[in-house]
Amino acid sequence: MTQDRWWEAYDDNGDPLPRADGIDAAGAEALIRDAFADVAFPGHWTLSAGGPATDEPRRVAEVFADKTDWRTLDSAFLDRAPDGQGSALSFLSDAAWRFYLPAFLIADLRGELSHARPLHTIVGGLTDEDRERRINPRLYGERTWGDNARHRLSMLDDAQVRAVSAYLEVKARASAFDARLVTEARAAWFDARLARAT
Repeated sequence: MTQDRWWEAYDDNGDPLPRADGIDAAGAEALIRDAFADVAFPGHWTLSAGGPATDEPRRVAEVFADKTDWRTLDSAFLDRAPDGQGSALSFLSDAAWRFYLPAFLIADLRGELSHARPLHTIVGGLTDEDRERRINPRLYGERTWGDNARHRLSMLDDAQVRAVSAYLEVKARASAFDARLVTEARAAWFDARLARAT
């Protein structure tokens, strides 16, 4: 059954799925743990997004090479990887991003991150300012940051989209700045994607 809002969606048995409007951090964490429980480690060779400009993708792949269970990752490690920069989520491949994302989201919901900003890897490219901006016309032609964001988010299944939306709901209540980013990301992608969820 497809609904206008994800919190009105139903599972395969016709039972209502958990609502996120007004959800707290603990409730969002439970949704995240459940939705990402069966995501398999993508393999060592798939960790890095690559990139010609810096060696940061290589360093990210190196520090995550032995991290095959996102549930065991320490928040301090996540916040600083790699090399104290806290930018790991930006340099992981799409498959690795999906695998490690729940660890970052949970650490953020617990207030344990000061450098890493998982919110920005979710909403980045979906904001009004960035959505139609081309990444690098010389290398990528007409590809926009919005195209890039939609491509990465397409990795998420229905339950994962709902869980990430719950995270966004909590973050939107934390600050006016984050609320604006979340509102724009919802309008650009999440609302339509959640409406398709069954």
